[in-house]
Amino acid sequence: MPHPEELRPLSVEAAMKRGRMGLVLLTIGWVLILFDLLALLFVFAGLRSGSKFYLVWTIIQGALGLVFILIGNRKRRSAA
Repeated sequence: MPHPEELRPLSVEAAMKRGRMGLVLLTIGWVLILFDLLALLFVFAGLRSGSKFYLVWTIIQGALGLVFILIGNRKRRSAA
């Protein structure tokens, strides 16, 4: 007896794969944003001491998180 995944058309399988990849990217993006909130605790202390490391880190990590969220949403919509 064939496996149920073997009975699916290739287009459905490709759409499911894009949808799963979209969900993974969304998850990674939201995790980056949430950890970015933790890094915000150190931004003000770093700026007071003259360091811009945490500020730059927070900006780059937030931008990457937003890019992953946007790409993940686009992949999920194209899969539907």
